[in-house]
Amino acid sequence: MNLHEYQAKKILSEYGILVPKGELVEDPEYSEIAAKKIDSDRYVIKAQAHTGDRKRAGGIVIVDHLESVKMEVEKIFNRRLITDQTGKDGLPVNQVLIEEMCKIKKEIYLGILIDRTLRRVVIIGSEGGGTGIEKKTSSNPNNLKKLILDINYNQSKTGFDKFIQSLNLESNLILEFEHLINSLIELFHKEDASLVEINPLILNEKN
Repeated sequence: MNLHEYQAKKILSEYGILVPKGELVEDPEYSEIAAKKIDSDRYVIKAQAHTGDRKRAGGIVIVDHLESVKMEVEKIFNRRLITDQTGKDGLPVNQVLIEEMCKIKKEIYLGILIDRTLRRVVIIGSEGGGTGIEKKTSSNPNNLKKLILDINYNQSKTGFDKFIQSLNLESNLILEFEHLINSLIELFHKEDASLVEINPLILNEKN
């Protein structure tokens, strides 16, 4: 079962993983009310559709003023998202997620999945997360780093240290990142997932 972004973020938060403040909107008329609840200087408006590359398709928009939120939400509702994954017919947009705009210092791609070849659960990461991660990693597979878990979902200390180094994280973030990894593993196991992705995992001014 594929989840929309807002559904996935709800589950992430239940496992103690921080997510931006956000409100789901199913009618543009309520978009400004929803944005006021978030109380942010800037907003990110995101079409909820089962496809990647939403930003390039016009499905993710940054808004600088509260007064512009409704207009941008209406635009997204009135379009079909067309990406390489959807085909020429695209997908309708019936829900929009309005989120606070975070001040991003660094973006990372982080995911956990079942590697059928290795027959193991594997954590994958890339220092360059965000838009176009598929193309970045396909053009240079070395950008994607792996941390292989054993049958009990544990990782070796040596493997974890190498994985951390590959992402070029600051030393003061290592303990927090290890906690995040463990929360992600717990979610993956308890929810019986086959794939969990955070893209991007952001570091802000407060880390």
